[in-house]
Amino acid sequence: MKAAKKYILDNLEKGFIVPSSAPYASPILMAKKT
Repeated sequence: MKAAKKYILDNLEKGFIVPSSAPYASPILMAKKT
């Protein structure tokens, strides 16, 4: 989960993503590459 948090924070800082105030959410699924 640390990798997901770092990815989100980095992209928030860069302006690639923005916080949402929508009444719904989408879960994140992280999968290890093999």
